Amino acid sequence: MRILRGMQRFRSICLVNVHTGIADALRETGREVLALHPKPGVVDLPALLREHCCTPDLLVQGETLGERILLSGLPEVGCIKIFWSIDTHLNLYWHSLYGRLFDGVAATQRRLLPELRREGLGAVGWLPWFGVRREFVPWERREADVAFVGRVTEQRPVRKFFAEFLRERFDADLRQDLTYAGMLDVYAHARLAPNEAIAGEVNFRLFEAASCGGLCVTPDVSDEIADLFEPGLEVELFGDALELAERLAFLRDHPSLAGKMALAAHERIAREHLPEHRARSLLDFAASLEPQASDGAGADRAAFAMTLLTLWEAGRLDIAEAGRDFLLRALPLGPEGMALRLRLAAVSGGTGDASRLAAVVDAEQTREDAGTMPVDERLGAGCSVAALRAGEWDMAKRFWYRHAAAARLSRPEKPEDGPHLCRLWARELSRSGRLSRSGFAYEDGRHLPVSAAECLAEALRLDSEDLETHRQFEVLTRKVPGAEFVRLGLLSHLTLHERENWRLGLELGLLDLKIFRVEAGLEELRNAAVVAERAGRGSAFARALELRDRRGVIARALGG
Repeated sequence: MRILRGMQRFRSICLVNVHTGIADALRETGREVLALHPKPGVVDLPALLREHCCTPDLLVQGETLGERILLSGLPEVGCIKIFWSIDTHLNLYWHSLYGRLFDGVAATQRRLLPELRREGLGAVGWLPWFGVRREFVPWERREADVAFVGRVTEQRPVRKFFAEFLRERFDADLRQDLTYAGMLDVYAHARLAPNEAIAGEVNFRLFEAASCGGLCVTPDVSDEIADLFEPGLEVELFGDALELAERLAFLRDHPSLAGKMALAAHERIAREHLPEHRARSLLDFAASLEPQASDGAGADRAAFAMTLLTLWEAGRLDIAEAGRDFLLRALPLGPEGMALRLRLAAVSGGTGDASRLAAVVDAEQTREDAGTMPVDERLGAGCSVAALRAGEWDMAKRFWYRHAAAARLSRPEKPEDGPHLCRLWARELSRSGRLSRSGFAYEDGRHLPVSAAECLAEALRLDSEDLETHRQFEVLTRKVPGAEFVRLGLLSHLTLHERENWRLGLELGLLDLKIFRVEAGLEELRNAAVVAERAGRGSAFARALELRDRRGVIARALGG
């Protein structure tokens, strides 16, 4: 009953930067819908609503990786407000701040909901992307066996390997920079649609290919896929390049089976994954929410200021110095606000400004009655690194020991040098779940770290040859979707220095296969097998490979 009352309540809806399909679907329910697509930048929401004579019951803003829109004055709009984080996997570092201005945050990536909650967002929900209604083109009338549409650039090396692999193995029809309609036409005339995910996400291409009746062969990135499409019946999954090649070849040679799977996925789109289905889920989510975005005017101003300044820190938004000074005054006084102040000082003023601010924090935390500045690993790591860069070794260590005491670490390690101190902070940030800031382009020596990966990058800046840092970094990147190319460099460095470590060779070979470097991967695996055999560990190598080779594809490629 509560949801029904809530759905009846939302008679007037304002959508900002939301797909037109959702707007049309909501209008079909009899609701009055104002769909706005303002120019990118900071937009005065109350003024925009007055301009359109709109007093909504529900406001929904969508946000992708494209040109961003930041709504000011959200607390002045007295209705339920939802932020739909669409490219969460590349924007979480600032969506988690901006989302505080809304009553609820929906994300397309279910695996990232715990991270949003950890950053203080209570009302979060999963709202996946969707497809479109398209006529199914019969399998025999499709011109291309294999097609892929997506940008291939030097900035996306794994996708570049992927595209080259498809071209060499399957003479794939590769396209980029098409219009949306052009992209759909390509998939409507292709039988098989291999997919690649930048950061382990369930992406648009899965829905687009299925909508057009192409059979999507997609990375096995998470259990989310199984809740959207039935693996083996509506979509095919792969783990590495050899599995992809085997599945594509099999499906190409069995067109009747592949066509039935593609038709089943096309029908699944019609049943569950069209704009009207997402519109219904959006209304259900809205009905479950209570007004909670505002926690006082100060908290609202702080969340908006932190959002803008974090985007400036990332180089994603231009803010003049006077504007930054104004926003700095709105930051909260606690560790989160101070950590951001510190990072901004490093970007704008360099080592000197950051170290002076770290000294202020150090003095505050040293006072006997200190209590206004709680110890926090993000602030502590940033201050430690700022002190390191200024040559203040004793100060850098003090932040570590305070954290160790506050976290009640038994027998905390004594920092031996700068890289070791950075590794200690990386361990603590990893323990709290802050592995990386996906989408944030961290620049060594310019930015200050706030994640485990950034602390390890700082350790490598201090000593690029330190093997222990490479080891810790390599282990960390196993847990970070989208960090495969970084991991490739780390493993390559380690194997050069530890040539008799067959386990490292095994990992490097498997990684090469995962990122579509087939010949390099097989060569590494053969070398690792030889090293293992020489050490009397041939059977251990075989068992380790078998555990990772779920379909036996690698064993067949190696000749047994």
